Formats: sequence, C-alpha cells, structure tokens
Amino acid sequence: MVKIAWGRWAFWSSIIVGSGYGLMVGLTPSDEELYNKLSPDLQRRVDQQRKQRLQLEKQGDLEKANALPTNKIV
Repeated sequence: MVKIAWGRWAFWSSIIVGSGYGLMVGLTPSDEELYNKLSPDLQRRVDQQRKQRLQLEKQGDLEKANALPTNKIV
C-alpha cells in the first residue's frame, strides 16, 4: 500500500489553486476596462443593445403589472 503525505499534498494543491485564482483575478479586465478598450463603433453597438435590453425589461414589467389579477370584488 502506498503512503501519501497528505499534508504536503494539501499544501501544494492549495498553492496551485491559489496561484490560478490570483492569475485570474489579476489578469481579467473589469467590464469598464473592457468597454473602454473597444473601438468607438463597437461601443455604440453595445450602447444600443443596452438601451434595447432596458426597453424590453420595462415593457416586460408593464406586461407583468397588467397581467396581475386584481382583488376587486365585482
């Protein structure tokens, strides 16, 4: 039977996972940084899509409000 040094294994595993997480956090740009790096044409397209999404959400909220049952006694 093979004896495994669990303490050493846990230590090196945590180092590997921690360094991977650190690299991910350090190298991944935020949404704002990514947006600022886009060309002006792509920024306009992103802005248009955001406006459309907001309009659709507002429209959906209105439809949900109109679809709610009323508690009026007829």
